[in-house]
Amino acid sequence: MTESSSPASPTGRGDPVAWLDDQWRLVAGNDAWHTSALPVTPSTEAQEPYLKTLAGLGGELARWSRQLASGPVVDESSVQTQIDKRMLRGSVSPLRRADGTATGYVVRWQDITRRRQRDLALNISRHRLRTVLTSAPIVLFSLDVEGHITLIEGMVASEAGFDDARLVGRSMFEAFSHVPQLLAVVRDALSGRTGTCRVPVGPSTFEFSCGPLHGLDGELRGATGIATDITERQRVEQLRNEFVAVVSHELRTPLTAIHGALKLLETRAAEFDARGASLIEVAQESTSRLIRLVDDLLDFERLDGGRIVLARDAVAVHDWIDAAVREVEAIAAGKRITLRRGEIPRALRVPGDRDRLVQVVVNLLANALRHSPAGGTIELVVESRSPGRLRVSVKDEGPGVDPGIRGALFTRQPLTSGTRGRAGLGLLICKAVVEAHFGHIDYADRPGGGACFYVELPQQLPAGERQHSTDPSSQGINRRPQRAVTLRAPPNPYRVGIVEATAALRDAFAAAQQAPQDDALVFDAHARMRIIAETVRSSCAPVRVAVNQTLAALEALALSPSREAPVWERASKAIARLDAEVNGEGRHA
Repeated sequence: MTESSSPASPTGRGDPVAWLDDQWRLVAGNDAWHTSALPVTPSTEAQEPYLKTLAGLGGELARWSRQLASGPVVDESSVQTQIDKRMLRGSVSPLRRADGTATGYVVRWQDITRRRQRDLALNISRHRLRTVLTSAPIVLFSLDVEGHITLIEGMVASEAGFDDARLVGRSMFEAFSHVPQLLAVVRDALSGRTGTCRVPVGPSTFEFSCGPLHGLDGELRGATGIATDITERQRVEQLRNEFVAVVSHELRTPLTAIHGALKLLETRAAEFDARGASLIEVAQESTSRLIRLVDDLLDFERLDGGRIVLARDAVAVHDWIDAAVREVEAIAAGKRITLRRGEIPRALRVPGDRDRLVQVVVNLLANALRHSPAGGTIELVVESRSPGRLRVSVKDEGPGVDPGIRGALFTRQPLTSGTRGRAGLGLLICKAVVEAHFGHIDYADRPGGGACFYVELPQQLPAGERQHSTDPSSQGINRRPQRAVTLRAPPNPYRVGIVEATAALRDAFAAAQQAPQDDALVFDAHARMRIIAETVRSSCAPVRVAVNQTLAALEALALSPSREAPVWERASKAIARLDAEVNGEGRHA
């Protein structure tokens, strides 16, 4: 600092600041210096050299005093010390003439107690989160826009083929050129899409999930990924699939034989009295229902295992709907139920697998037939909704669905209701197939009574999915069409990790609230949220929803230059909601 800095009237924006002469005697101080009661801010009328005042305070200040007295102060010198439970930072800067000789010094004291508390909380939060990352059976990694590995964290990094010292800085495409299915998912992520694949690594199997990493400006900055050891899960899945396949096969064989025998008896119904003919009819209906249930079970097992590759053909909607209606016409006629449908433009198309789409509508029609009264009417309506989306609705005149079970209609949760319940796995399979077509299935009440199940499908595949091959040879890559048909929701094996990570996020957010203009703290909380989002990817729906809401709130907060109060409130509520969901899950885990 030169003499042009006007040392006669020092300022400090609220911090005590004073000017000392070249003999370390106080010359002048600002208002904060004069009103401060700190022992390091003596009156400017004191004639004792300031270094002697510091030496008399002992400890760190005495050592600093000796250091300042030992030689010329060339640049700023500083010290941190605790006085009356307050953490202070003192600094001394020389004042110089134009020729470089010292004319005095400026001393400044800052209360950094809150900053230290914030830094301590942030360090604790980082330590806790790092503990989570290094102790959970996962690997987190990130890439830049060119595919170079920038970060690797996780307890099983070496088991998954990630050696930190060897790989950080290297290109993912060079380091893993021998794993084409992983590179395909990485390319998707660097193009803005999310994908997963399973990769055998020695005796283990890892599931890699990779997605795009966007900056706060929305620009693509690279990709983030998580690798999870699913060896045990895969073994259990294989055992379950084998069990289902064997049991289904063993059930279907005798059922088919019984059904055939009943068919033969039906041709000779004239030889039986009315009661005997009725019993044959009941037995035949029961075996037909059991065969359908076995078929549903096999379909569900294949869908659940992600082993069905859906076609992506241009399906004529009128042909698809006609085929479904033909399959249930005989049943409808037997119950004297009218199937009514309007005209469908012959040029109308949707991308998808015709056979699976027919299966969806047949299931919905069969469900409506089961619950419709004799002589009733079932409407099948095809209509355009929002731009580029098609809705197919099946409306019946039955009793509708009990409001208490609507949330479980498309889940594995067993349904029992005196009004209406789910039979078999039909709705689960419908949901899986529809979501695999990037669509949506739901239920609504009909005005005046009855039920309406509807399916909405895009008339074009989402951008980026149109080029994906449906060749079964690509089965190692579980892109979105296949991932959408995965119905399982396994219990989260990282429950403790999620709780710890959420606590770390809460600490980081609290620190950020204390310094709303500190971008680093806000962005740090946002980064923690991204990691938690990856950690809970396979967790239950309420936790995933809370995570997404928290992430959205933190993104809004990070993008808000003035840090408006409503944004803070929204982020705070979202984190509280996440905390409640996580701890609630922990109590029931």
